[in-house]
Amino acid sequence: MHPLLARRLPALTAALTLLASPQPAGAHEPTSEANDAKATAPAPEPAPAAAPSAPIRGPIVHVVVKNADPNKGPVKLARYRGARPTTLAAGNTVVISTYFDELCTEPCDVAIDVSERPMFFFVRDGTPVSNTFRLNNLAGHITLKVQTTRRGLMVAGTLTLLFLVGIPMFIAATPKVWMAEGRPGPDLKFKRLWRARL
Repeated sequence: MHPLLARRLPALTAALTLLASPQPAGAHEPTSEANDAKATAPAPEPAPAAAPSAPIRGPIVHVVVKNADPNKGPVKLARYRGARPTTLAAGNTVVISTYFDELCTEPCDVAIDVSERPMFFFVRDGTPVSNTFRLNNLAGHITLKVQTTRRGLMVAGTLTLLFLVGIPMFIAATPKVWMAEGRPGPDLKFKRLWRARL
């Protein structure tokens, strides 16, 4: 091989390698066909609007707590979801767990759906403090007045149940719920809501 050709061969090989390698994608200019395709492509359709939520079929509930206690947590209205027995780790103790949804905190003032005839009760600090009840066929504003469980009086009534004094103490300690149509006020006529059954 000629000495001059031998010196230039590596440079020539490098130049041919660069020419043969593909250009990066960003170096290509878009063709007119690509521009035409972009121009005629249909505009993206807007996302479908969210379906409007169904109106709540039920009353607007207001809550008044008869024996409010500032040293305890607030009273909340809850919807009963069911109960399921659970066996503890020891294997010989069965606990019935109650499942519920907290709907509002006193004084509430929110609409409650009663279309499926649910059962309601009141809770405080995650613990039920009233009996279950229903709010069927009601609309407009209603006021619920609740007397929560008076545990101290209930214990005293239970301990003295053999004597006549224990019976009225036990009755006074049991939780009670009353209902009246309308917003809270002095002229409401309350009626007792009795315990609901499954």
